[in-house]
Amino acid sequence: MRPQSSAGRSLDPYSSHTLRRFVILLAFMTLWAVLSRAPDPLQVLLPMTSVVAAMDSVIAVLRRDRFNAAVLNHWDSAIAFFGLNCLIRGLA
Repeated sequence: MRPQSSAGRSLDPYSSHTLRRFVILLAFMTLWAVLSRAPDPLQVLLPMTSVVAAMDSVIAVLRRDRFNAAVLNHWDSAIAFFGLNCLIRGLA
């Protein structure tokens, strides 16, 4: 079997935008936590990931995004930030 080309696996524009927004927010929050000179940067990330997860949930409700949509939306971003919050709590 021949491997599939990556052109068949590209994301739709809305999913790509959602993924890009998630990565930019995560990079900004991580940079903020590291530059805050806190003794434990993970403790700085905890409230930030909680707030972003809550805000993404509110935006998803207001925009009436489907929870199991075929494209990535604010629900997926909220779940990802909530998962990161759980991971950070487990590590801290």
